[in-house]
Amino acid sequence: MGSSLLEADLRRTDAYLLATIEELRRGLKAVKLELQDFKKSSIKNETKRRKEPVENSSIINNNANPYFALQILNEPRKKEVLEESELFL
Repeated sequence: MGSSLLEADLRRTDAYLLATIEELRRGLKAVKLELQDFKKSSIKNETKRRKEPVENSSIINNNANPYFALQILNEPRKKEVLEESELFL
C-alpha cells in the first residue's frame, strides 16, 4: 500500500516536471524569436545610421584620432583661459 502511494506521488512529480520542462522550452523559443527580431532590427538601424551623413564630417571621421575632435572642440575654451590668465599678469 505504501509503495503504491509512493509510485503515484512519483508519477505526479514526473508529470509536473515534464510540464515545467515543456513550458520552459516554449519560453526559450519565444525568447530566441524576440532576440532574432531584435538583431534584425538593430542591423537595419545600424545600416540606416551608416547611410546618413555625419555632422561635422570634416572634423570627425572613422580613421581620425578620437582625441583630435576633442582638441578641436576645446580650442576656444583654451583661448579664453589664456586670455583670462593674462588679465592677472
